[in-house]
Order: sequence, then structure tokens, then C-alpha cells
Amino acid sequence: MPLFSYPRLAQLFKLISHENLSQTQLANYLAVSTRTVRTDVASLNDSLKKYGAVIQYQRLYGYQLLIFDTNLYANLPEQDLENEIPRTSKARIEALLVLLFASPLQDHKTMQANLALQDNNHLQEIN
Repeated sequence: MPLFSYPRLAQLFKLISHENLSQTQLANYLAVSTRTVRTDVASLNDSLKKYGAVIQYQRLYGYQLLIFDTNLYANLPEQDLENEIPRTSKARIEALLVLLFASPLQDHKTMQANLALQDNNHLQEIN
């Protein structure tokens, strides 16, 4: 069972756990308002308290992850962000480029068929 109730929380946790970031930077990266960032951080803190950690805001430094019990934090479940659909157009373009460049070489007909199949599946999910 995932620790965070929705993918944006997992993404926010990943961002803050790697570096200190301001509310504005987080809001821009996640394509949400700064108010949403504050609300999401509060949700994260509710979940992280059980694992000996908290996200704290410090003026001039931004949000940072503070671990106060390393034994509890070691039990924090891994979050799977691999299957997450990118939220912003820039993130979607980057994901497509990674997919295209990291996949094995295919002839153009096979690649065209695979992309058409993925597009059809996406359209069915929308309807």
C-alpha cells in the first residue's frame, strides 16, 4: 500500500527529500498554487511523523526534510513513481523523449504501430 494518498504527494516528497526548495519553486514544478503546496506539505507531515521525519519550512532556505529518528525512517515504504503520468506538458515531452531514446531500436513502422496502440488505449481511458 502506498504511503501517500495520491501521486503529487509522492512527487513532492521526492523533490523535497533531494534538495531544499521554496514554495514558489515547488508550486511551479508541480503546476499548483503555493497554497496547495502548503496543504500538501501538511498532509505529508501527517504521514511522515510515524516514520520519524518531518518537512519543515525555513525562511531563506525553503522546505527541507528533517529526520529525527533514523530507525523509524528506515522503515519508510518505497514510493513507485515509475507509472505516474506527467502533469505538465514539459514533463510529458521529457518522458516521451526518454521513452524514445531509451527504448530498443525499432523500425519506423513498429514504432508507429506502438504509438498508435498507446494513443488508442489512452483515448479509451478518457471515454
